[in-house]
Amino acid sequence: MNLILIGSSGAGKGTQIDNLITSFGLVHFSPGNLFRQHIKKRAALGFIAQKYIGRGDLVPDEVVDAMLEEWLGLTDPGQGIVFDGFPRTTEQAEFLDKLFKEASRSLTTVIYLKASESVILKRLTGRRACSLCNDHFNEESDPFTTCLYNKCVGEHLHALDDKSDIIRTRLQAFQGEIKPLLSYYGAQGKLVIVDAECSVEEVQKAITNALKASKP
Repeated sequence: MNLILIGSSGAGKGTQIDNLITSFGLVHFSPGNLFRQHIKKRAALGFIAQKYIGRGDLVPDEVVDAMLEEWLGLTDPGQGIVFDGFPRTTEQAEFLDKLFKEASRSLTTVIYLKASESVILKRLTGRRACSLCNDHFNEESDPFTTCLYNKCVGEHLHALDDKSDIIRTRLQAFQGEIKPLLSYYGAQGKLVIVDAECSVEEVQKAITNALKASKP
């Protein structure tokens, strides 16, 4: 089983990836994690990636593609994968198709966690963290109750995310970026849209049902 999970910040992607890893034994592929690994071990591709990251630029496709090809070659052919943050362009999607064909793998499905701007804004602007215990909370879904430090009654909470206008700009950029990607996988009949405004449990159930329906 190999799938791609697409969703903006605040759509609950991280939670669902954890569920997929636990429930289906999938391995998580994330370009960000791969960049950090290559940089840490001082690999040639890591030095190139670090140069772009340090400038705040996107790492070029050819660098990401090379890292993916190496990583996939070291991964057991029978090991299922959940892709997170890749592909982000149709060119990367085509490259992934090529690698899968060469490795006799197949893409099970592409899940798009869809949520409205208002819901995303509410979730992201409500994120809080305690500067004492570093625990995370959300004013909407997981409000502060107690802290590991007995003397703390919530006065050490601070916001984790940017202001609404910055979040809106990022969301607009994300929507523009994924539109061609959604069309690409929609044309292949691989795309499943899941309502990410539902509860965590309902979203998990919808993803599980989509995976079962996609099995040959």
